[in-house]
Amino acid sequence: MSTEAGKAPRIFYGWWLVVISLLVQSVGFGSSLYVYSVVATPLGEAYPGGRALVMMGATGVVLCAALLSPRVGALLDRFPIKWIMIVGSIIMGLGFIWIGLSRHIWHVIVAYALFVSVGLATLSPLTCSTLLARWFSKKRGLALGIASLGTQFGGLIFPPLLANLIVLYDWRVAMLGLGAGIILIMPLLAYFLVVDRPKEKGGDHGASAESHADVSRKHEFGVTFFDLCRRRAFVLVAVAIACTSMVNVAVITNLSLFAIDLGESNESGAYLVSVFFVLGMIASPLVGHYCDILSNRLIGLVLFAISGTASVVFMLSVNYQTLMLAVLLQGFVGGGVFPLLASLVGRIFQTRIYGRVMGAMTFAMLATTAVAPVLSGWIYDITGSYRLMFLIMLLVTLVAMACLFLLRMPASNNDKIGPQLSRAAI
Repeated sequence: MSTEAGKAPRIFYGWWLVVISLLVQSVGFGSSLYVYSVVATPLGEAYPGGRALVMMGATGVVLCAALLSPRVGALLDRFPIKWIMIVGSIIMGLGFIWIGLSRHIWHVIVAYALFVSVGLATLSPLTCSTLLARWFSKKRGLALGIASLGTQFGGLIFPPLLANLIVLYDWRVAMLGLGAGIILIMPLLAYFLVVDRPKEKGGDHGASAESHADVSRKHEFGVTFFDLCRRRAFVLVAVAIACTSMVNVAVITNLSLFAIDLGESNESGAYLVSVFFVLGMIASPLVGHYCDILSNRLIGLVLFAISGTASVVFMLSVNYQTLMLAVLLQGFVGGGVFPLLASLVGRIFQTRIYGRVMGAMTFAMLATTAVAPVLSGWIYDITGSYRLMFLIMLLVTLVAMACLFLLRMPASNNDKIGPQLSRAAI
């Protein structure tokens, strides 16, 4: 990059947005879905009714985020991303405050479903990958992989933080503090630092060429969710990622409970959650980097094989050490899924409809994974263990591998699926 004589080279602002996206995703996922297994224990004590009932909060937040995602994806292609983040973070913070003031388990479930889900949908890989896809082309996979560290960083920081707050005070104070912190910090971060496109910073170094293709015409493209569902590539990727995400969500929302069932403390379970995300932090940039230079399908098959192995180890776990091994394996997979998905979408679809495609993909993914928490709780209530759930996880992973075997990647940029798909004979 050329610079004026005597001046230090300026860092491309896209890399600052990578860091901002990391922080945004750490809050979106870390404060909502990834701490749920830590909150589940005190919720179960405060509101008796079985694990299936407690897990309805996790199911509600994922299901409603899934329903919101296509609409959020369409909004991302039309309005400034910063305002979508600002509104989403305020609504999310209000949801946590409502949970802290709740007097019935249904108050908690509704707050997660109607308020926290908005944050999960807007402070998410959907929003951040759409932003970064406009700024990066050649190093898009690496940028997305680094940004996806946020989902792992949130899992590393928030569970032990919330667990300690619950021990020092109680779960209500912890949730009130969480909500207030999000409302005070996230809108300011988005307003002052998020920039939609390179041209708004006076340059376009490193940006995707597609992102500059007459943005003013983007509303002409009538690409709908149903158009995408008619494309074989979209369906195969959506099913593969949804299956793997279902496994991840089942593990994340129950991880502390796995440890408790082996006689460990809730704090030990929170530590497992942190370990899960440490491995994810290693995997995320690594997978993102290799998505830039290797076959995305090959990388996906390797990740899914690791996930299948983890399911077997979970099934055979009889002590904390074997449980830790399973967590290490699945944690690596959890970190690699989002950069893999973002890279696959970038390889198959044109950038100008990236937001809509990711929104539809996120809907398919979250709608499927929404059943994982309540299904796992129901299986435990019926059988008294999670062994059947681990077997289902293994079978679901095999389905994901089969989808990638059937996937055909575009040979060139000219073969990418774009706006014409709404008019094409399929």
